[in-house]
Amino acid sequence: MDAAGPGGLVPVLTPILEHFGGRWLFAAMTDGDRELANTSLRPRQHGAELHLLDLPSEIHRQHYQVASVGYLGMLFHYLFHPPYAPLFDRAFFKAWESYRQVNDLYAQKALMLIERDLVWVQDYHLMLAAARMQARQQSVRQTPTIYFHHVSWCEPDYFGILPSSIGKEILQGLLAHQVVAFHSRRWAQAFIRCCEQLLSGISCTEDAIGWRDRSVRVVSSPAALDFEHVARLARDPRTESWVEQFSQLRAGRWALVRVDRADLWKNLLRGFSAFEVLLERRPSLAHDVWFLALVSPTRIWLPEYRRYLEQCKAVVERINERFASGPSFRPPVTLLIDQNPASTGRYRALAGLRIADALLVNPIFDGLNLVAKEGVAVSEGQPVLLLSRNAGVYEELGHAAIGINPFDIDETATAIEQAFDMPSTERARRATELRRLVLSRRPEDWGADQLQHAYAEPM
Repeated sequence: MDAAGPGGLVPVLTPILEHFGGRWLFAAMTDGDRELANTSLRPRQHGAELHLLDLPSEIHRQHYQVASVGYLGMLFHYLFHPPYAPLFDRAFFKAWESYRQVNDLYAQKALMLIERDLVWVQDYHLMLAAARMQARQQSVRQTPTIYFHHVSWCEPDYFGILPSSIGKEILQGLLAHQVVAFHSRRWAQAFIRCCEQLLSGISCTEDAIGWRDRSVRVVSSPAALDFEHVARLARDPRTESWVEQFSQLRAGRWALVRVDRADLWKNLLRGFSAFEVLLERRPSLAHDVWFLALVSPTRIWLPEYRRYLEQCKAVVERINERFASGPSFRPPVTLLIDQNPASTGRYRALAGLRIADALLVNPIFDGLNLVAKEGVAVSEGQPVLLLSRNAGVYEELGHAAIGINPFDIDETATAIEQAFDMPSTERARRATELRRLVLSRRPEDWGADQLQHAYAEPM
């Protein structure tokens, strides 16, 4: 359950569990996990009692790698390549049946564990679980459920890429909840529009959906940073060690930093290409600016992910060959790919964020992007945030950041240049406002936003 680096689901949920308590049900991933899942032992971590579900290996693979990552993840992040993908063939429908089975297994286990009166479902891997729970419950009173969607939600035209029966099944599955929540109002509204266009007999307002004699609240609630925890990690001796190493590599240069998993939607490649454009415009910046990219590999079973990371490496090598000169040979770009993120990734990433003069966050589409908040919180200077307008966190922080179109490398290059040339007074003003915004909400506020709607009177 420990996070490999800044961002991701675990850092969002652990402070909630520490504050509210509860039981955490998740799939066993390793042989040790599977052994534990088949015992009566119930370890505790982060204030939660852990329950592992030992899923049949092939069903689990089809559910996670194929249906969830290969189709739903690509859908919600607008990553399909329509001339070639997706292809809804026999292989897809086999994977979708596994998706249904896994959701049903989670529903069965959740009903066995219920002692209190709420189930909180996290993310798009389990969009059918609540409907499966309802179908299995015999009592008149249904268990209240909340669903939180941690990634972006696509508009109806794109969602309509799915076979209509699957699209309706997903939407109906989510409407089995009392609350459906998102990090951004933008994603919440896109979800409502999908329901309006694809389901019949439905009525919608700005924050609720009426369907089959039920009212489902649609909530926008951006996750908050656990600042005290992150601040402690940022001062850990292991983080300090990386700060020293980075300070030597930096050698007095202005530091542009990015910290990401190597997911396709994080848009690493265009970030490097934009930096190359900037150096073409102003070659002298190759001596004055250092681009530090800290990357964690992910989803390496997918060929396109492996190819993408290799392309990133190639662009970095090209930039360094073109613009690193002189006897000292200080490459303008340092790309560090963490092969052991569980042991080093968190501390190294926070060290990078601490030294940042500017932070590049340019996802194609992103549900929130917690790294943006972490960078603002732990930096020792007054970092300029270069932020994609398609990141969910842009709704909160955009007015104090430099907004960028993540597809436009020329605009991104201009944004980096603007950050480098920014007067100190403007930098200070923006950094102060960013920090105020990030620290104005606590994790328990994020949880309370959703809980209050789950227990509210029907609309």
